[in-house]
Amino acid sequence: MFRAWLVLAAVGVSAARGAAPSYSSDGIVNASDYAPGPFAPGSIVSIFGIDLSFGTLGLTADNTTARTLPNELSNVRVYLNNSLAPLLFVCPTQINFIVPSNLRPGTIPLRVVRQGISGPEVGMTLVDAAPQLFKSKDGYVLAQHGGDYSIVTSDAPARGGEVIVMYATGLGRTQPYPAPSEIPNYPGKVVSELKLTIAGLAVGPERIWYAGLSPGMAGVYQINVQVPDNLDANPEIRVSMAGQSSAAGIKLRTQPDSGEPR
Repeated sequence: MFRAWLVLAAVGVSAARGAAPSYSSDGIVNASDYAPGPFAPGSIVSIFGIDLSFGTLGLTADNTTARTLPNELSNVRVYLNNSLAPLLFVCPTQINFIVPSNLRPGTIPLRVVRQGISGPEVGMTLVDAAPQLFKSKDGYVLAQHGGDYSIVTSDAPARGGEVIVMYATGLGRTQPYPAPSEIPNYPGKVVSELKLTIAGLAVGPERIWYAGLSPGMAGVYQINVQVPDNLDANPEIRVSMAGQSSAAGIKLRTQPDSGEPR
């Protein structure tokens, strides 16, 4: 099948090369929940468009090392301010990439190049931090129980007083901070102050046990938080940093406190 695809790609290349990648700034969104920008260096971002690539390809053992992400997939590259962006996935209608960690805040140019054919140059706004939570299709934050790392679900919700691990992107610089294209295998705490609210109430910093890099996952951060007591079922959860907040309406699956000892 792989060889057949190469043959078909070669046959169609003369006709396809005339169509440049097509996209706009409105089609550039946060990959965690498809929220619009701004974005932060180190964030996972998606581009939606047409003719972005001639094939579909994600990360494999052939294009990724234990420490480094590829800057090209299926003959597709993404340039931000003339820097190559690390790529996670490409297909004809979508590209997932990581904003290079060495870029600075401001409006920068982005363009997609497919087999030497460049798409339009569009503006992309970067800020120090632009937190967004990874969520399920039904609008609940992606989280694990801290005790055994099982997934928080409606059948196994978070309980008041327990520590859970939530996943996010866009939390900005950390100490230490990964290099562009690096897959960090170490923890690194965020530099900017992180604020967390659950059901509209601020969570005390003593309950935020860790906020920073998630080792082994490029572009992904984790927040280890002790869930407050006496919560109603499924409250809204939001993260704020450097004047930017995660999207409204994302909920945490919780079990209301019955008042009985646990």
